[in-house]
Order: sequence, then C-alpha cells, then structure tokens
Amino acid sequence: MSFKKIAVFLLALVICVPVFMTSCKDPLKEKMEELDAAYAKVANTYYKTYEACAFAEAIEDEEVKAQFDTWKNQIKDMKDIVAKRLDYNEEEMDAYITEWNAFCEELDAMYEKYKEPIESARAVEGEITEAPAAE
Repeated sequence: MSFKKIAVFLLALVICVPVFMTSCKDPLKEKMEELDAAYAKVANTYYKTYEACAFAEAIEDEEVKAQFDTWKNQIKDMKDIVAKRLDYNEEEMDAYITEWNAFCEELDAMYEKYKEPIESARAVEGEITEAPAAE
C-alpha cells in the first residue's frame, strides 16, 4: 500500500469515526436530559407561582401557605430523584417526567388564580420602561 492510500484511509477513518459516534445516541442519556428538563420546568413554574401569590398577598393565607409547604417537600423529593437518576431505567424516568408535568399543571392552576396583580404590575412597568426619553 502506498503512503497516499494509507493517508487517505486514515483521514477517512478520522472523519467517519466521530460522525458515527455522534449518530449513536444513548437513549438512557436522552431520558436523563428529559428528566433534568422536567425538573427545571417544575422549579421555574414553582418560582413563577410563588412570586404571583406573594405579589397578590395570598401567600399569607393558611391554605395557600400549606399548599406551598407541600409542594416544597415534593420538589425536595424530586431533587433526590434527579440526583439518583442513574439508578432508574427509562420507564421509571418516563413515569417521573409524566408526574412532574402534571405537577406543573397544578402549579399553573394556582398561578392562573393569582396572576392578575403581578401581570398588571409588569404591564405598567413595561409602559414606564418603554416611554420615550425626554428631549
């Protein structure tokens, strides 16, 4: 074999191997990424809901406060699951993802109930920040 043929073969090998390696995705790794994304969505939705309730001054209501305490404990459990995600198979992670998406719907329902004051304040804030500069 000539040097040119060997060089072409090695170049083709160097190009093809990374392409092949990236085309083979690990389904378990993808599921872990979905689990992480679902957990992040829960955290963001919880924060958004808590902020709306606090702005509406509903957070001091005993029923609302108790609900947030319950949710906070659920999120702590979720954090433990995410930390131990290597211990779960795809089906178990799918079940958690489905459960956590339903949890987000529950949080969104609370947000919808108390969103008016915070959205009104944001609209007013937007009007203030978008006002033309004085000449």
